Amino acid sequence: MTMEIKAFHAVMFVIVASGVLFVLFFFNLYKVVRVVYGLGGSFCLSHIIFHPLGDVLSSKRPRVGKFLKTIPFRNLPVLGGFSFQWIDIICFVLAYGMGIAWIYIGFNRVDPLSSTYFWIVQDIMGVCYCILILGLIHINTIMVATVLLVLIFFYDIFYVFLTPYLFGTSVMIDVATGEGSAVDADHCEKYPFDKACMGSQAPLPMLLAVPWTNDFRGGASMIGLGDIIFPGLLISFASRFDAAKELVKRCSRTTTARNGAMNEDEAARIDTLGEVPPTSSSTPPSKRYHYHIGRIRKALFHGYFGPLVIAYAIGLILAYVAVWTTGRGQPALLYLVPCCLGTMLVLGWKKKQLSELWAGPKIMRKANQIVATANGIPAVREAAAREANSDLAETTSFV
Repeated sequence: MTMEIKAFHAVMFVIVASGVLFVLFFFNLYKVVRVVYGLGGSFCLSHIIFHPLGDVLSSKRPRVGKFLKTIPFRNLPVLGGFSFQWIDIICFVLAYGMGIAWIYIGFNRVDPLSSTYFWIVQDIMGVCYCILILGLIHINTIMVATVLLVLIFFYDIFYVFLTPYLFGTSVMIDVATGEGSAVDADHCEKYPFDKACMGSQAPLPMLLAVPWTNDFRGGASMIGLGDIIFPGLLISFASRFDAAKELVKRCSRTTTARNGAMNEDEAARIDTLGEVPPTSSSTPPSKRYHYHIGRIRKALFHGYFGPLVIAYAIGLILAYVAVWTTGRGQPALLYLVPCCLGTMLVLGWKKKQLSELWAGPKIMRKANQIVATANGIPAVREAAAREANSDLAETTSFV
């Protein structure tokens, strides 16, 4: 199940995000945010890490898989008719146990990032949040991507660079780093066991943080989850567009083979990039090397996904260079949006596909139809088999 973002959603998101940012700036809700983030992160851990690991273990160890799929406590009235497998219970206990331990450390240390467990689990939960959101939310046109990223671009600039002229401090940086906490940092340095200081020096958890080591100043390198998710929506669109083109190309190649224009074995051997891989053991190593180098080069520079990943990396490097040279926090989207969106638009214009990408690629709709048809084939076969069995039973009864 996925949700497609429209231009209206992009505008509403910026409005709602502005409201939430001001609430966090004027009211001390860091502890509430930490609890909500920890519980939500536990849910993400369960579904993104522990459940898939359980499925892999079940496929490798059939006896363990049989146990994990059993349903305990079938007749408990408190369940209200719901049933849970052992894998659900185990994943729940592991994920929420990690999340609650993370929350506990956040409330019982002045600087929770000094705990290795705290920042590693926070980063893992942040990555799981990103994976879950990018899997549920899609952008299907460059027009919507442009509206969203341009709005977020100016949103970041306003709340980082312009709010100091209105409020005397940067709203975004204060909220993200926790500098807007009601507890004074100097007080907590003098009285580290004061209950009011516990967790007060931790940044807002909606970011990935890696503490600096061997640095007397302390601090950490941080990137907000939004700096991953918003460009990630565009990169995800590029990946799906490339995959749709490849799927349609494969189906066309198979159709050509069935029509007799190409041998089916030859069509099966043709690589996804349109080349015949060197499968023979007598193939010289140099030829295999050049083949694989060619695959990597085409994956990086042909299509859209590879170039956008490179553009994202360049934008991230520029953002960190700006932090080091200016000595102050920078809005990462100030560098990521021009790099990623600019690369997509230039490539689309160069490939003469910009108008199609802007309105919504027809090839993606065609690929969705192919996938829907393929997914429906087993159900059609089962229905046909049931109908055949029922016809056979009626014939036998008449005989």
